[in-house]
Amino acid sequence: MTNTTGVSLTWIHPKRAAGLYKNGFTNVFYTNQILLSPWIHAAEEIGRLTDLSMLGAINDANALTNIVVTTTAAGKVTGTSVKGTIDLKTGLLKVTIGRDANKVTGFGAILLNATNGGGYFLTKTNGQAIKLEP
Repeated sequence: MTNTTGVSLTWIHPKRAAGLYKNGFTNVFYTNQILLSPWIHAAEEIGRLTDLSMLGAINDANALTNIVVTTTAAGKVTGTSVKGTIDLKTGLLKVTIGRDANKVTGFGAILLNATNGGGYFLTKTNGQAIKLEP
């Protein structure tokens, strides 16, 4: 095992004249905040993911919204005002929540060794987290 003390990932978005996050940002993630999982296609695990949460941050204890969804072995995610896919070759997750002007699209990955998935969605003013779990 490698010593990872002090190792981190820094995500920098510079200031821009137009687009999202015009003022820019810098986020630092330490090794205990970065979740990793090898991907294997496991249809029985994917089908157990039935709770989609929208959170202020991925580790928040209180979800802003919980939505019951159905996930299929074919990688489809459906629920009330939710549609999405899980790419069976890569484990990448894409979900759209809501309709018309109120819809947001979230992106993430399924972590089979943690039996859940997570990611983010962006709006014009902020970003928040999504979590898909049993």
